Amino acid sequence: MRSNQTGSDIQTLVLLENIAKWEADLQAGEGVKKELQNAHMEAQSLFITRQELAIQIQQTKEELQKAQLDVQKLPYLNVELDTLTQEHQRLR
Repeated sequence: MRSNQTGSDIQTLVLLENIAKWEADLQAGEGVKKELQNAHMEAQSLFITRQELAIQIQQTKEELQKAQLDVQKLPYLNVELDTLTQEHQRLR
């Protein structure tokens, strides 16, 4: 009978050790889960930032194109200014 009790005690100890190990694994898994959630939130934030930057880049490109068109008009505007200056001097 003592042998059966000792065997039962050993099985109980093994089960308790296994339970303790599983609980530790579960707690470690919770930590990994939290890290994964944080990484996911950071990835979403980076994605949103990337979209905002892409919009800003597009707006800057459009402003640059407008500025380039304005620069291309400068020679014509200078000619027109010279013409108007000459006409003003003639009318004086």
